Amino acid sequence: ATQARRGRGSKADLEDRGNTRDNLLRAAEEVVIAEGAQALTLDAVHKRAGVSKGGLLYHFPSKEALLDGMIERYVRR
Repeated sequence: ATQARRGRGSKADLEDRGNTRDNLLRAAEEVVIAEGAQALTLDAVHKRAGVSKGGLLYHFPSKEALLDGMIERYVRR
């Protein structure tokens, strides 16, 4: 219903996607800090972020894509 009101591809919808992506990257960083790099799995990240596995895979279709996103985020800081 929310998406129907805003419409597909609306500015708010795009912001939600950006927030989810940032939330996933933050969660991945937290997993590494708290448990070490060996604990960085897609399951650990989606659970820590409170996002479905499908939601994670929408933004990061592989662990390699997630790592690329983490590196990009680190470089932008």
